[in-house]
Amino acid sequence: MTTLARGALELRDLVERFSSLSEDAVRACEDGDTVALAVALDARELVTSRLATLASQVQALRLGAPRAERAAVDALLAPVYAAAGHAATINATLLARADASRLEVGRQIDLLRRDREAASAYHATAPRPPGLDEVR
Repeated sequence: MTTLARGALELRDLVERFSSLSEDAVRACEDGDTVALAVALDARELVTSRLATLASQVQALRLGAPRAERAAVDALLAPVYAAAGHAATINATLLARADASRLEVGRQIDLLRRDREAASAYHATAPRPPGLDEVR
């Protein structure tokens, strides 16, 4: 098996692993499972670094192939491109979920801030029972 063929197979496997981990992350978000989310994202990060390195190597091999062989090389890489398209779709879903979560967290922080401000305003203006020291 040629170096390019082995690289294409490994690249497809890595892209599929990335997709699987992205799906795990989406499910963890939906379930509110922060531990599973962290595990999936950490594993995805490891896959991403190897994926980037291998993709660069495979692209260099593709560009180094004679022009007459490029169609065959592209055919060899077609499953990788298909898997990458699927991974991009799942990643977009994960990004949308992350954005929605960020907005919800921001909304909750704003509510807490308003509650704190209201409590401070109440304590500043609340009547104090006679005889209590203001300063200790």
